[in-house]
Amino acid sequence: MKITGNKFTWFILLAMILPGSCSPGKVSRKKLISIIEHDPGLNQTREINGIKVQARYCPYQLLVCQELLAGNNRDSARVSVLEKKYSGQYYFRLYFSKNDKEVIRQLGSYDQYSNMLQVFAFRLGTYINTTTEKNDTLPLRDYAFEQGYGMSNANTTLLVFKKSDFDNAGVINLNIGEFGLGIGNVRFTFRQQDLKGIPSLSYRQLD
Repeated sequence: MKITGNKFTWFILLAMILPGSCSPGKVSRKKLISIIEHDPGLNQTREINGIKVQARYCPYQLLVCQELLAGNNRDSARVSVLEKKYSGQYYFRLYFSKNDKEVIRQLGSYDQYSNMLQVFAFRLGTYINTTTEKNDTLPLRDYAFEQGYGMSNANTTLLVFKKSDFDNAGVINLNIGEFGLGIGNVRFTFRQQDLKGIPSLSYRQLD
C-alpha cells in the first residue's frame, strides 16, 4: 500500500500519541474515581438522625497513585514496589458528615468534639469488623483517620482488610457498631465480584 505524505504524517503523530494513552482495559485516575462514585455497589450511603455515613470502595491502585503523585519518582520500578505494598489488602473509606460538614464539628460542644476526635483517631477500629455470607467474622487489619482540620465536608477514615481473608467469601458485610454518634449499628454490603470487576488504573494518567 502506498502511503502519501499526509497519511505518513498522520501515522507518525499516532505513534507518538499512543505510548501516552491508557493501555487496553485500563482507565485514567479521574475515570476510575468517577466509576466508583457512581456505582451503588461500590459507593453506599446511609442517613440516620441527620448524620450521613458513606462507605466507598478504594482500589489499591488509587493508593499507589497517591504516593506516586506525592513524589518525583514514577518509573516502573517504583510502581512495582508500591503495588507490592498495597495489592494484598482491600481498602474502604468511611465518611461521616452532618449538614455537609465534618460530623465531629457539629456535635454541640467542645467536649463532645474533643471526645469524638479521640474515638476517631484511636478507638474507631474496635467498633468495626466484617462478616461474610457464612457469618464468618473477619477483623479490621488497620485504619487511618484522615484529619480534615475543619476544611473537609466529612470526617474520613481509611479501613484496611487483608484480601486473602476473603478468598472464600462472595459477600463482604462491613459492620460499624455504635461508637457515640447515636446512629446505632450500620452495615454496608459489598460483593467481591463488584470489587474485582472494576477497570485497572493506567499509571500514565495520574493527574
